[in-house]
Amino acid sequence: MAVSDLSRVSVTLVAFALRVTLASATSHAQPAHQTCSEDHYGTTTSSRPAPVVLDMFDGELTVCGSDDWYALDLPALVELSWIIELNHGDGDLDIELLSLERTVLATSDSATNQEHIQFISQEDQPVLLHVYGFAGATGHYSMSLSGLDFSPLCEAPTDGLESGQSTSSRVCRERANRHPLRLTPGEPVSVLLLGSEAAGDLDLVILDEEGRTISRSDGPGHRERVEFTPRVATLVAEVRGHEGAIGEYELSLASSADAAVSRLTTRGVVAVELPYPALDSGSTPSAPFSRPIEGATVELIDSELGTPLASTLSASDGSFELSARVLPENARLRVTSYAENDSYRVTVSANGKALAPYEVISNPLSTYPDPDNVSLSLASDSAMGGALNILHVVGQTLRSVLGPQTRRFEAQVLWSPGGWWFCGSCYSNDRLLISGSEEDPDQFDDTIIAHELSHMIVHRLSLDDSPGGSHDGSPTNPRRA
Repeated sequence: MAVSDLSRVSVTLVAFALRVTLASATSHAQPAHQTCSEDHYGTTTSSRPAPVVLDMFDGELTVCGSDDWYALDLPALVELSWIIELNHGDGDLDIELLSLERTVLATSDSATNQEHIQFISQEDQPVLLHVYGFAGATGHYSMSLSGLDFSPLCEAPTDGLESGQSTSSRVCRERANRHPLRLTPGEPVSVLLLGSEAAGDLDLVILDEEGRTISRSDGPGHRERVEFTPRVATLVAEVRGHEGAIGEYELSLASSADAAVSRLTTRGVVAVELPYPALDSGSTPSAPFSRPIEGATVELIDSELGTPLASTLSASDGSFELSARVLPENARLRVTSYAENDSYRVTVSANGKALAPYEVISNPLSTYPDPDNVSLSLASDSAMGGALNILHVVGQTLRSVLGPQTRRFEAQVLWSPGGWWFCGSCYSNDRLLISGSEEDPDQFDDTIIAHELSHMIVHRLSLDDSPGGSHDGSPTNPRRA
């Protein structure tokens, strides 16, 4: 199967983009500003925020060139739900929740017209709500604030566990929950902690009656498991919230006499079916073409825990190899639109919340006829297919331009199927915005992706005195190019 040699094309495109950028970089990605007037709160600042309360809705708010700031007294153990929706405007609004000391508690900076933050404080706490326009955006928006009281659910658990049993409870504030375990000395057991998505990072520790640690699992995330062979009949499973995390969880105790896990090795290829042949595919226009994806993150995960056991980046031919100790029925592959190496770190996501990439998870490896030949091929009309093609083109372009002396280049690419930007496809200092509109999508337009990335590279890594220009064919002084 032929592989598109984008490196030669991208060098030519980058050289062309660098010349064009001299005539347009300063004005290309900057949005126009919609005229609007201040709302009834008037001008607010971080030092003079407007007071708001829970269980309120306001549909007549505006951001007009300056940020909006609000102050809220948030009670302990009340889950705040804060939603803003851009009704009409120019660009994109984002939000963040901060303490009075300006510590960021939560953010929402998606590429859609709606932003949503959920947050639970462990104590009574005044907070600041910050609304701002991305890249100078302006517009009218609505805001709702609501709260759900969790304090009645925070009583300490008293139930113990025997093999084959499970229980549900909740970690609240800084208190750890303790569950007695009734065991058979000498019989291996497994204790599994499954926290809710909203619970944050929960840890699991097994203690003896004197409080000494027997075993522990404290990885990142909300799922933990420990396996051990008890010497006594009674121990304690302690569930802790890492750095104040709180939330619901399920704890189960099971025999693990059959938990001897062998090492599993899997190999395969990550590819995307292009909607048209690549430049050097040799295919006819009607024939499908599968592009091997280079630089995608591939992980071997334990589906029971949801944690990665091994990780790698797909090679230039899309291939990967992973090995870890895991039960075949629990082993799955996860591919994400994220790449990190010594030269660059790139994420392709639908929104900027926590730099979350697109991901796809395979079926259990035990269901594949040959785990040494797993094909992870994504359709061109899938969200994952578009995101991986963007990641592939961005990686190839960066590898063809960046030298060993260049500081590691970091970029977030925002794209979503059907999503559109006020600029079509464009760039800012730290974000690459790629159009996914049905009328003019760019996720498979390699030249557009490389062109806009070239603008970002010039903007970030060079100095020039170009007065700027346009991309709409308007006459431009040739001395600018």
